Amino acid sequence: MIEEDILAKIDIAAIVLFIISIISYSIYLLKIRKKNKLESDLIEAMRIISQSMKNSEGLETAITKIARQNNSSVSTMFSEILDDVNSGLSFEQSIDKRSKSSNSKIFDYFSYIVKIGSSTGEDISNMLDALSEKVWSIKHLEIELRTKTTANIIIIQAIAVIIIPILFVFSSGAIGYTVDTASYVFLGTVAFIFSIIPYIIFNDKLTAALQVPLCMSILYLALRFITPVFANFFTF
Repeated sequence: MIEEDILAKIDIAAIVLFIISIISYSIYLLKIRKKNKLESDLIEAMRIISQSMKNSEGLETAITKIARQNNSSVSTMFSEILDDVNSGLSFEQSIDKRSKSSNSKIFDYFSYIVKIGSSTGEDISNMLDALSEKVWSIKHLEIELRTKTTANIIIIQAIAVIIIPILFVFSSGAIGYTVDTASYVFLGTVAFIFSIIPYIIFNDKLTAALQVPLCMSILYLALRFITPVFANFFTF
């Protein structure tokens, strides 16, 4: 039997883990939203740059136009690139710098094409058109898939992490079965498997890694605090 003071420390640790997990996951979602916004804006920016170059405007002129004409995340990044250039960095160095900070593979591809155009003077309008169309198709399918599956995944995870454990413990007590260590290991294993669904379906390792501590802490708190309330409610 676990002593009360040790159990209290475990409770506090679980609550702290839950809070940290919620904060970390929220920050991660905000970063993902920011990256998605950048990539969506970048698709439109590539089309504008391509059209400008077809109208015989230079690459840097086209980028300057985007930096000045709207308030999108891409225009802000392009403004920073131009500021770097005015401060003495080369255009290629500034693009590289922003590419690394963007954490976006799409911006990496864009950066690579733009550096080719900047260093060689080659017309990259067709390459930008091809990239923007390909990226738009991929992003459209990704958003559609995630929109359709995310809500279902959250519901399934809630059932696996909260509903099933509560019903399992409650029904076990009703039939006189003692919930032992093996039972808790089983429940923990089920919760772990369902917490890594983003990795299984989307190969999204980071989301799964953030969801594991969140789901495990929720499982503990559900068993520790919600299950007794649930059992007492049905006792009366």
